[in-house]
Amino acid sequence: MEVSWKYDTVSRNVLVKVRQTQDSLFRFPLEISFNPNGINPPEKRKFFVSKKEETFILPLPFRPATIVMDPEVKLLFQSTVKELHP
Repeated sequence: MEVSWKYDTVSRNVLVKVRQTQDSLFRFPLEISFNPNGINPPEKRKFFVSKKEETFILPLPFRPATIVMDPEVKLLFQSTVKELHP
């Protein structure tokens, strides 16, 4: 799975793109942890992935320092996560 994300400081939204890279299509719930700065607790959000490529946009009151896919390790997958820069 490939994941890319970017934060819009004007709208205070984070855009997350998820792309399944395996041959078969899977449908699954995916939790993502948005980590602010190491001091404040992360915000966790759940999404349902059902397509080969999906984009999720959600309001977030801070720019994440990092995001972690499946922070409680409930799923078995490999992923790459990268931040998109304007």
